[in-house]
Amino acid sequence: MKGCSATRMLARPISNVIFGGLLLVGVTSCDKVSEITDKAKNLFDDSVQKAESAGSAEVIVVGEDEGKSIIADESRLVLVEFYSDTCGPCRQVAPVLERLAKVNSEKVKILKVDVDSERNWAAKEQIRGIPAFQFYQNGAKVNQFTGAPPEQELQRRIDQYATTANAEGSTENKPAKPPEPKIKPMPKEWLPPGVTRG
Repeated sequence: MKGCSATRMLARPISNVIFGGLLLVGVTSCDKVSEITDKAKNLFDDSVQKAESAGSAEVIVVGEDEGKSIIADESRLVLVEFYSDTCGPCRQVAPVLERLAKVNSEKVKILKVDVDSERNWAAKEQIRGIPAFQFYQNGAKVNQFTGAPPEQELQRRIDQYATTANAEGSTENKPAKPPEPKIKPMPKEWLPPGVTRG
């Protein structure tokens, strides 16, 4: 038993960790210790992979450089929330964003920007109230609004802009089309009724 390298591993702090419901201290067979440590390593590797893949569904707090890089490079829709820890509506929206990030992980990446630490970025984006939300497709801003909408409204907007991104071909870097003006300018020769040129 003294020559068993797996038994010597038991003297390390890892021996106090429970893997798969088995406490590694007290195992007497060298083969059994090797088998248990191999199973524990596999379980650990699987849990790390699951945690890393789930990480893409989390809401990420970013600074200006990291945020702009993600906005430019991300093929999915990007939702950016400008918030403050002292803002009540911002705290109410936080769990909603977490749920939406998990449910829509294939459609949207959600970022949060703390306006207290990122004042310059908030000023550049003309953030006047919080929480403020911005939607980006292929690096271009497609929508911005302020206030704490219900979860259904945020979901509707995610669906709307993600569908638009997929319909346009989200792999291409196309700028968003500006909205059509609702009021068109009058022709130069037009005059109101009863008015003549003199």
